[in-house]
Amino acid sequence: NAFGDILDEKGDVLAGGRVSSQPVNVASFILQEMPPEDSSAASFDFALDQPAANPSGAGDETLHTCTTLGVVFTNVDLDRNALLRIGKMATAGFARSICPAFTPFDGDIIYTFSTATCKASRLSAPDTETIVGQLAAACMCGAIRRAVRLANDIK
Repeated sequence: NAFGDILDEKGDVLAGGRVSSQPVNVASFILQEMPPEDSSAASFDFALDQPAANPSGAGDETLHTCTTLGVVFTNVDLDRNALLRIGKMATAGFARSICPAFTPFDGDIIYTFSTATCKASRLSAPDTETIVGQLAAACMCGAIRRAVRLANDIK
């Protein structure tokens, strides 16, 4: 449930934002339709059809449920710092498939785990981390696109 559009391999929109129930390119909308300073709802999330996280109206009305969660599992024996780096690299998959990504309306996060059942003895630690991180980014990007392609249409 990203705030931004989900892009395909060519950069075309697979799914995305809507204004008055009509599709809109979110990145273009943000740049062209900046909320006026005197607006009581000077926020893009009110212009875009986004579901409120707190429908009762109590609390901060700008909080939304635009969150993409990701999980990376590997069997490669990696330490905590390597897993953190791989998680950071995996966020590239978000950026490749969601535009814009990591907005204030998003709560995007990736968790990274290792079962540590495989030793990568023939490669250096940085080489191993780079390979696993690149694979994680590619998988994350592909998983987001696949989820959109398999999702039910908005009626």
